[in-house]
Amino acid sequence: MFNRLRDDGIKNVMSVITLPNDQSTRFHHKMGMEQVGHFKQIGFKFGRWLDVGYWQKIL
Repeated sequence: MFNRLRDDGIKNVMSVITLPNDQSTRFHHKMGMEQVGHFKQIGFKFGRWLDVGYWQKIL
């Protein structure tokens, strides 16, 4: 999947996920991505404050 992006000249892939989210965290690790940021209580959804994590893969 990332090979095509690399071939097209893309240097970085970024992703943002709501935390905690064990399933999504495992998926991003499996894809070779690394967590590069964690913002606490940044989003409000369904009556509660949620953290978000930023993930990156350098191609």
